[in-house]
Amino acid sequence: MKDDNTENLIEWIYNYFENNYFKSEYLIKRAILCTTNRNFDSIYKQILTKLPNETSIFYSTNTPVNEVQAALYPIEFLNEFEVAELPTHE
Repeated sequence: MKDDNTENLIEWIYNYFENNYFKSEYLIKRAILCTTNRNFDSIYKQILTKLPNETSIFYSTNTPVNEVQAALYPIEFLNEFEVAELPTHE
């Protein structure tokens, strides 16, 4: 989804982001609503590139409860599973 329109939208909503990203009163007055998680992920990654600090990536822990579930639901499948109310694996 990265294009000039998206970049212009981010610049318009988060003007002077590099000088204000650490101020809660600046951030709570701004939002970009997305229709899909895929659109959100794309825009979120673009905004993260504007941060002057190095970013950290955190992963979820997906562990089946028992061996039967482990056979039915491989970890790779669980890591790719996306539910609207839950954050992604990465």
